[in-house]
Amino acid sequence: HGYLLPAMERPNLTVTTGATVSRVELTGERATGVTFRQSGSEHTVSARHEVLLSGGAIASPQLLMLSGIGPAAHLAEVGITAKVELSGVGANMQDHPYTPMVWHTKGTTDLAELGTIRNVLRWKTRQRGPLTSNLAESGAFFHTREGLPAPDMQAHVLPTGLIGDGFMEPTSRMVTVLSTLVHVRSRGSIRLRSADPSWHPAIEAGYFDDQVDLDTMLAGARRIMEICQQGQMAGLLDRPFELASTPSDEDLIEHIRRYTQTTFHPTSTCAMGVGEDAVVDPSLRVRGVEGLRVVDASVMPAVPRGNTNAPTIMVAEKAADEIRKSR
Repeated sequence: HGYLLPAMERPNLTVTTGATVSRVELTGERATGVTFRQSGSEHTVSARHEVLLSGGAIASPQLLMLSGIGPAAHLAEVGITAKVELSGVGANMQDHPYTPMVWHTKGTTDLAELGTIRNVLRWKTRQRGPLTSNLAESGAFFHTREGLPAPDMQAHVLPTGLIGDGFMEPTSRMVTVLSTLVHVRSRGSIRLRSADPSWHPAIEAGYFDDQVDLDTMLAGARRIMEICQQGQMAGLLDRPFELASTPSDEDLIEHIRRYTQTTFHPTSTCAMGVGEDAVVDPSLRVRGVEGLRVVDASVMPAVPRGNTNAPTIMVAEKAADEIRKSR
């Protein structure tokens, strides 16, 4: 909103909602527009200069592949003829997986029980009260071993039980510390399930495909359990959720494999670079295609060791500079 709302009255900006982009239109190896579906009809918008894709690390590679830009063998599997061969499209996906470490609490309140009418009114009318919470009220970065150039783990502390991304109702008052891997080695992928744009793509997260990632998550979860059993925290926390107070490595790994999920930080599926797997160049232009850029977290060569929002804004600012320079 900070970028979009001040620009809404500009004559060169049109915002269309309720529309789904089907493909990028190509004339030869030049992007000339996009086709989208809205209210059951298909429409095409032409581009005088260039097309920018900002669908994120899931939708941007999906759109490129639907447009015939991507790994030829995979496109052939769903009946799409490759127009531009780019093997890196949809590959190299990285994300921050987290494992929720949850405790029952003693003598505390829980954010889940504070959604009263009074608190809803306080939030809606005065932007005050517990419902202004961003859920992740505090956090920290830490190293699981010596010699690392930067932290490899992040902790998010939530004043409620967060299990199954919130789809499992807390059974009592709880607190959650998310054990989040931020130095990720494993790679996943985005692949088409159909040439129909309405089909969601297949997402293979690849969590813990590299054993180092599992070892790091285990060490991070263990460190969090140790910290939470000390000092002021020890007096507020009761038993852990579905774990012993001092679980074995085997039990903790089983917990990790059962409950790990996404932090919603996918990146790198249209990665920037100069090698054969690179999808965009340093100016965010899609290799082998004129007039087409990707501007979102998919261009990051690797997921950063922290939240992706600010780096994605940086990518957009860089894109604006590059577009100005090219005119």
